[in-house]
Amino acid sequence: MPVFGYGTYKLLPHAAIVGVSCALSCGYRMIDTASFYGNEKEIGKAVQSAQVSRQDVFLTTKVWNTDQGYQNTLKAFERSRLALDTDYIDLYLVHWPMREHLVATWEALESIYQSGKVRAIGVSNFHESHIALLLEKGYQCPMVNQIELHPYLNQEKLRKYCLQKNIAVESWSPVMKGNAQHDPVLMRIADKYDKTAVQVTLRWHIQHGLIPIPKSQTADRIQENIDVFDFTLEEKDMKKIDQFNKPQRYGSHPEKEMFLQEGIRIEFPDKAPAMFQGVVYNEMMGNVFNKEYIISTKSFSSVFESGTYSYESGGDPDEIPFLSYEDFLAYHRRYYCLANCCIFLYGNIPSEKYLQVLEEEIFSRIQDSGNPIAPYDPVSRWKQPKHLRIPYPSTQEQEGENRESVLMNWLLSPTKDISRILSLQLVSELLMGNKAAPLYRALIESGIGENLSSSSGLELDAYESVFSVGMDGMHVGREKEMEDFILYTLTDITKSGVATTQMEAVFRKLEFAIREVEGGARNGMKLLRRISRAWSYGVNLNSVLNLSSYLQDVRDNTKKDHVYLLSLITKELLQNTHRTTIAFYPDTKLQSKKMHQRETQLRNIIQSSQKEQAYSDFHTFLRMQESCDSPADLSCIPRLKRDDIPHKIERLQVIHLEHFHMMSSSLVHDGHRFAYYRAAQSLSTAADLAERWDGLRQLYLLHALKSKNYENLAERFSTIAKKLFVKNRLSISVVCPRKRKKDIITLLSDEIASLPLGEKMRAPRGYQRIIEKRTRHEAILTHSSVSYNAIAFPALSVLSPQYSAQRILAHLLDNEYFWEKLRTRGGAYSFATLIRTYEGVMAMISYRDPHIGETFQVFKDSLEYFSTHLCSPENIDLALFSIVGKEERTFVPSEQGNIQFRYYLYNIDTEFRQYLRDALLHVTPKDVQRVAQMLLQHIQSGHMVTVTNEILLKQETVPRELRQHILHLPF
Repeated sequence: MPVFGYGTYKLLPHAAIVGVSCALSCGYRMIDTASFYGNEKEIGKAVQSAQVSRQDVFLTTKVWNTDQGYQNTLKAFERSRLALDTDYIDLYLVHWPMREHLVATWEALESIYQSGKVRAIGVSNFHESHIALLLEKGYQCPMVNQIELHPYLNQEKLRKYCLQKNIAVESWSPVMKGNAQHDPVLMRIADKYDKTAVQVTLRWHIQHGLIPIPKSQTADRIQENIDVFDFTLEEKDMKKIDQFNKPQRYGSHPEKEMFLQEGIRIEFPDKAPAMFQGVVYNEMMGNVFNKEYIISTKSFSSVFESGTYSYESGGDPDEIPFLSYEDFLAYHRRYYCLANCCIFLYGNIPSEKYLQVLEEEIFSRIQDSGNPIAPYDPVSRWKQPKHLRIPYPSTQEQEGENRESVLMNWLLSPTKDISRILSLQLVSELLMGNKAAPLYRALIESGIGENLSSSSGLELDAYESVFSVGMDGMHVGREKEMEDFILYTLTDITKSGVATTQMEAVFRKLEFAIREVEGGARNGMKLLRRISRAWSYGVNLNSVLNLSSYLQDVRDNTKKDHVYLLSLITKELLQNTHRTTIAFYPDTKLQSKKMHQRETQLRNIIQSSQKEQAYSDFHTFLRMQESCDSPADLSCIPRLKRDDIPHKIERLQVIHLEHFHMMSSSLVHDGHRFAYYRAAQSLSTAADLAERWDGLRQLYLLHALKSKNYENLAERFSTIAKKLFVKNRLSISVVCPRKRKKDIITLLSDEIASLPLGEKMRAPRGYQRIIEKRTRHEAILTHSSVSYNAIAFPALSVLSPQYSAQRILAHLLDNEYFWEKLRTRGGAYSFATLIRTYEGVMAMISYRDPHIGETFQVFKDSLEYFSTHLCSPENIDLALFSIVGKEERTFVPSEQGNIQFRYYLYNIDTEFRQYLRDALLHVTPKDVQRVAQMLLQHIQSGHMVTVTNEILLKQETVPRELRQHILHLPF
């Protein structure tokens, strides 16, 4: 068995072929995979096509959790063997310990071993207790135990146990998912041996007699990982690394004991009768005897005779005892899959980075997305109302404590109908929003009951909404009286109407609730709850995020039809026969009945064949409890320390760090902007300022400021502000209703009067001398998996007679040439031709582009093409329609104000704009060709910048100039 292996966890099929082929050519002779990885077939192909004999390759694979059990394991082995296209497998492992199948699975492995189809058998992720269980029953000792092991989790106790049992230990995640390369101590040790921190870590494994199986997808890293046999770590360095143990895990750690603890188990105390226990079971048992909980859940579920909402969502304690661990796993496998997964990210966060992590850690690992849950089947509506009597437990005999609660419950419209639901929210608020609301007031004043039931109101957490109203503290037998009174009151409200002020009040209350931004986690949770309903019920997400427009529609409907909301009371409540009236009555014997029912359940299980399994599970659970959590496991839990609590809130520092992190995170998903500013910075003053303020130089400045004194920084900002905020630098654009113009100008005049006169703006000096020293071409390395490319070069400004032809050319490039070459053939997500109108600079950019060199060649070829080919008049017309259409579209006042303000600042009058329009209308194919010929000369000396990663930069097609100027970012 080789002492070094190549891991293939999470390698997608094509990457697995490339990676294994590379590993074998670099000298690896052990390849580790598993059926769960989904790449056995590709690994088999790579081994078969390698220039290495099959006998010299040590192949390992594993049986996954859902395939465990004797017969299942035999079948799983054959599937893996056939997928790997081999007569035998060198090592077959049990991937994870599944206690209920452990013995049967191991018996299957022993049978396979005896057949000669596998050369060695072992386990993975097993603890001492799992191995001991096999040995206690007289089974063969595993030959290998593959576990998570690295300097941060050295598993010393388990290693010693395996050594005593002569079990070889393989290390998965041996370099802590790449984190070894960032450890400062490992880096210092690596410098001593002229090696990398990763190589030092792998050498640590080897000198401890461990078998590391690192994974990588890059040829250089694959070769680097195995180059660890030409040096030896000194004893003091080995001991130093041994002391790293935090311990910290990077992988999973599942146990059946968690199900027994959190779900359900039977306990067998020494001096007490057996009993059901479990965190969830006990929680739901508490609800069984909770009056308010019973009223709330039964009222809601009463209008759903079957289906999802007829069941207890938290778990019915009458049914929980019959749930097995196998049932739990099967349910999880069936429903917890990508097909039923929705992800919500909220906040000022690097979303693309988070999505990349999700892709790497979850999506790329799962080959089968599973089966989506079947769409909800709406309830068949009843023709007649239903009346129910439901008991709640009571131990009080005194008068006043044993009264009934009566609720009426209606099944209303589906919650996916946004306008209807908003209307129903208004109706609910109108009827019962406060003590002065007509239905609320009428019920309280009726004397039928003592108070309004806390379960009254509109329930929207279901596919179909439910409205309930009722009272607590009612004498027995008055449910019909209350039902009639509610229906009479609703009828009276629809006839007499409500005051306009009340109607306006409920509208404003709902408007405020929708528009209110609470901030922090509360606002995120508010949005999540809103969006989760849309996900669950197939509603367009934009609709639930834009509730204000729907509410405005309801307002408009109300203005057109003054009784619109009142008519909903008639349709949804008075004429709706799908309703229940429930009398919840006290039952002093209910609690004892429930307890007797539990005892009967328990007795039936104990007297059946399930007792032995229940007893075994109980003692398994006890061993887990007695063992306590290891320091290794406890250290995995993130904890705040006292030092994490800020003693002062420095607003300047907060703003600075927020801005820095926002910009640095946008490097990956907004790289085209950085590339564009960087490429254009040397071609105009404005582009240079854009790069300073919103590009890489701004990011460098923010990074440098992290080490500065914030008090001094505040003084500098104050000095700058005094120069900027003066009358001589101030221009103001006001967009407002005409009748408010005078008031606003008066208000602004008062504010302006307080400003100092200040110095006038001066033109920048010496700009040309600065830009001549800058690098023309640059590669900026990031963690992005794609490239963002930009080339900038001199072009025509808006003052040039041929500027309009340049605009037409830019449109043709984007909508014809680049679409075909960059999007359709090249795979770039997006692209654009940008013109800095007043400075005479053109830039071509690509967004999320898998290429670098090929794209820059397309940029240059595009101008070559239009230099030698005349475009058709029809294409010019299409470009013209698009350009003019954008200029002539209807703008909202704020947009129009911004446009006019810009015209003012650039001194562009109506006459000049008419000149530009006339010039645009007279562009000919020959004009476009001449402009292309001129730009073709300029692009040859254009400034190229790519924001990319190290792998893409190594492609042969990448221009040599970019490789000569590589920028490694310090953040």
